[in-house]
Amino acid sequence: MTDRESRYRTFFENSLDAMFITTPDGRVLEANAAACELFGYTEEELIRIGRKAVIDPQDPRLLPALKERKEKGRFAGELNFRRKDGTIVPVEITSVVSRMANGEERASIIVRDVTGRKRAEEALRRNEAFTRAVMDHLPVGLAVNSVDPAVDFVYMNDNFPKFYRTTREALADPGAFWDAVYEDPDFRERIRKRVLDDCAGHDPERMHWEDVPIARKGEETRYVNARNTPVPGASLMISTVWDVTDRKRAEEEREKLGRKLLQAQRMEAVGTLAGGIAHDFNNALTGIFGFGNLLREQISGNAQAERDLGDILRCAERAATLTRQLLTFARRQAIEAVDLDLNALVAGLEKLIGKAAGERIEVRTRLADGLPAIRGDRGQIEQALMNLCLNARDAMPEGGKLFIGTGIAVLGEEDVARHPYMRAGRHAVLEVTDTGVGMDEGTRERVFDPFFTTKEPDRGTGLGLAVVYGIVKQHNGFIHLYSEPGKGTTLKAYFPAAEPAPDAVSQDLAEEPVRGGTETVLLADDEESVLAVAHRTLKELGYDVLIARDGEEAVGLFRRSRKVDLVVLDVVMPGKGGPEAYREMQRDKPGLKAIFMSGYSIDAVLDRLAPDGGHPFLQKPFAPTMLARKIREVLDAGI
Repeated sequence: MTDRESRYRTFFENSLDAMFITTPDGRVLEANAAACELFGYTEEELIRIGRKAVIDPQDPRLLPALKERKEKGRFAGELNFRRKDGTIVPVEITSVVSRMANGEERASIIVRDVTGRKRAEEALRRNEAFTRAVMDHLPVGLAVNSVDPAVDFVYMNDNFPKFYRTTREALADPGAFWDAVYEDPDFRERIRKRVLDDCAGHDPERMHWEDVPIARKGEETRYVNARNTPVPGASLMISTVWDVTDRKRAEEEREKLGRKLLQAQRMEAVGTLAGGIAHDFNNALTGIFGFGNLLREQISGNAQAERDLGDILRCAERAATLTRQLLTFARRQAIEAVDLDLNALVAGLEKLIGKAAGERIEVRTRLADGLPAIRGDRGQIEQALMNLCLNARDAMPEGGKLFIGTGIAVLGEEDVARHPYMRAGRHAVLEVTDTGVGMDEGTRERVFDPFFTTKEPDRGTGLGLAVVYGIVKQHNGFIHLYSEPGKGTTLKAYFPAAEPAPDAVSQDLAEEPVRGGTETVLLADDEESVLAVAHRTLKELGYDVLIARDGEEAVGLFRRSRKVDLVVLDVVMPGKGGPEAYREMQRDKPGLKAIFMSGYSIDAVLDRLAPDGGHPFLQKPFAPTMLARKIREVLDAGI
């Protein structure tokens, strides 16, 4: 064998892409290991069966591809291939026909599995469709456009041209905005100059225009408010417009002032909400959870009141879960990894799972002895388990049995060969099994796709199992699904084992008492409910508590007190945010301990935190006990 032939043989045998050598009529002469692994055949089977073993005869692109290769001697494109088990695999294929020295023709074929890319593209399309649907139903006009000085629109929702009393077609050409919206030429030039001057400085405080008249001959003049927000890193603006005609009319009538101002304020709030809905929801939910937990202590023994409060908190948890899910996919929140004991985690959630499942579902647990620890984020793993259990509950509308188990799996190369997504080695397994309706093949194939759901529109977001998949993948694990219609579903999440045994802090904290203290804690947050719950909780635990509603007030209180041991600061507040306030305090008291909190994920506010990112961070919503434990933990730390 020549050096060239040896190099070719090495490349052929070790390629990660599937490779075949065939005759033009479809006989397989050789197939590499990657081809055998991808399609589930041995090389001998592929040689015996030939090309028909892997092609999808139903793919309408197949015959044109073969024709092109015959005419041009080569083909490159996408086709559907088929595994031995019948599974259709989307692939990229490159095939070249060459003539041997003896005159015979050979076809070399390189095949690459693009299943993951296709799923990602489909997920992206669904996400874009979902986002556009949400934007089109906002009660404000929203657009993305350039102002340089022509107004060229990249996107606009339905209300944007409506509030400007024009059409999408009239705004299609760059620069058409001014003529289409403002009929009076003198006013058109004045407003155009003002807007361009205000936008030129990229100062958000200037890019806000109130009571702009939209006049049409023979029609009532309408008034709008508008705001532009620069898009970081791009020469684009997010343009928001909302109709304030009613508020404008109310200013002309004293008796209608209250109602009209309230309506305008609601419209103003909607514009703000569009940019920070997750943050605001998490602030509100922190108050709901806090007051709910405080109320629980006062109604102990009143069964009906406890059930009603449980319903309230479950509704709040559903809202919190949705917010966390959106943040997980959009922000890919960082993992706070510790060694975890899955047995302790399941035991800690068992009562909550039982309550969430309801009286018609029997919950059983099977916890394995000698279970290895895993390295992971406790909150995310708990969320994944709850999502699995809630999905199982919804699959049993008439009741049934829910089994939650743990186990040990030692996977070898044979397992990986059968299931390429697996990894060899020792794993801790988290299993959730239900006796519900089960899934057909079509559902099984899409069950982890974002926004895919078989539930009614008001009962599911389609994010539950997609979030579970994302969490498990973030922890270097994988999921195995078993399900048949009418026979229930089993989902097994495999997590790589971590040694040694779990950290003490990762054990079940549900029964750990909350310890208080006598130190002075300064709390700053612009959300009144968060302040109220935190203040009451910490006062009852013995702390001396100072409260502020923004960063400026917090700095003033700190300097007047001079005895603050710890500051707990919201990252985003009006005027001066938490990180800015902390840096001023630290200049007066180096080494001052701090905890930051926010309704945004830590990734979303990381630029605001730097260089204060080394301090503990709490993402809202959180229970009062979580805040109290974190405060005690930080105060007790040696640094």
